[in-house]
Amino acid sequence: MPYRATSRSIQHLAYNVAIMIASPCISQCQLDHQKRYCISCLRKLDEIRAWSKNTDAEKQAVWRRLQQLPIKT
Repeated sequence: MPYRATSRSIQHLAYNVAIMIASPCISQCQLDHQKRYCISCLRKLDEIRAWSKNTDAEKQAVWRRLQQLPIKT
């Protein structure tokens, strides 16, 4: 008997795919004074809004940009 996907199995698969590349969010959201980016994870607002819909390649591009930022100590 062939495998038949159910809505539950599809949701489970979608959840697992979505967590393959972790979000930079550290659950301490604060916007900069000009409301351009989060000062905790350093993502721009458009990056935050789009995260859940981004492809893996787009998520990786955000991570690469964040890794290139100078570290503040």
